[in-house]
Amino acid sequence: PPNRHKARIVVCGNYSTNVPDVDISVGGVCATTIRAAAHVSVVRGWQMGSIDVASAFLQAPRRNQAKVVITEPPSILRALNITSPGERWQVQSALYGMIDSPADWASFRDDDLARMTWTDKGQTLSLKQTSERHLWEVRCNQDEVVGNVLVYVDDLLVTAESKYIKGLFDAIKATWKCSDEEMVTDDRWMRFCGYEFRRSQQGLLIGQMGYTADLLKRRKITETEDVPIQKIIEDKEEEEKHPDDLKKAQALVGELMWLSNRTRGDIAFAIGAASRILHKRPKYACSIAENVLKYINKTKNYVMEYLPEEAAKKRNSKHLPEPRDWKKLEIYSDASFAPPHEGHRSIQGAVVEHCGNVLAWTSTRQAFVTQSTAESELVAFNEAYQVGEST
Repeated sequence: PPNRHKARIVVCGNYSTNVPDVDISVGGVCATTIRAAAHVSVVRGWQMGSIDVASAFLQAPRRNQAKVVITEPPSILRALNITSPGERWQVQSALYGMIDSPADWASFRDDDLARMTWTDKGQTLSLKQTSERHLWEVRCNQDEVVGNVLVYVDDLLVTAESKYIKGLFDAIKATWKCSDEEMVTDDRWMRFCGYEFRRSQQGLLIGQMGYTADLLKRRKITETEDVPIQKIIEDKEEEEKHPDDLKKAQALVGELMWLSNRTRGDIAFAIGAASRILHKRPKYACSIAENVLKYINKTKNYVMEYLPEEAAKKRNSKHLPEPRDWKKLEIYSDASFAPPHEGHRSIQGAVVEHCGNVLAWTSTRQAFVTQSTAESELVAFNEAYQVGEST
């Protein structure tokens, strides 16, 4: 909030000389899983909201209690007379900055989630971890799935039947100190892990409105373009490189990938093309990325919309040989054969839909040079099938 200052005490974990042999990272739910969970919530008529654990690491004990860690308080605390000269602290929780604190929190969090049970409407509810370790099912009486909990470090996205979602949030807040939950409504955007969610008249809108506005403002984009990319200019010669051009190209491509990988599949080909030439032709990669920014400026209000099952089934379905249903995935693939600027390696694309809602997409260069359009299409089909299998 405005006029409210916050400080956090951390340790300099980069000075640690004893790096643990175990995994010290903490992962999070992937972008595709978030879209899939949002799709399921819409199809099943569930409510959605988010909550974050306050000072999460400090709520977790250190796993390796046998190793005593002593740290010197920050000098600013001594200057403010908060600590005494010569004072030292023994670290008992997963203090921010320690290299194993993220994994300490993740282990503590998952153990708590696995033990979590509560009673609501006369039913016993619990959480069950799935094969996607950051996705937990909300089980009613150990059997019926009535919701999902998605975990990204200390942020949780919750979807559940309307009669159970308040009890689920209460159970989470009874387990850890948390912020107040934020629900997805039709009058404001709710943010989670780079996504923004809002209810539409029929279903759910998924976009990145805030990020898009900030990006366009920071890059001072005022012009517009009708398409994400113009025809690529072939050039066998490498540009005269300058570190500033390469740094700019990498920054532009990285910023646009954040959009492409989450909500803007329409720019995936353009960003892929820019990323593959930025080391040889950084100035030209910048021009491609700037064209994408102008296209984004024209389409800045574009968002994805997930519809309930019956409405989504009817969307763009005339081309299908048989009706959509819950047990079918639609996977579309295509290939652009042997463009010279890609070393004659074909570019393939795939889109995965379920019940008419788009769940995943990809645009990549094939691993080898194919001998015909038929072969490139076959390779693209195989890749698309694998994308569908993994979705």
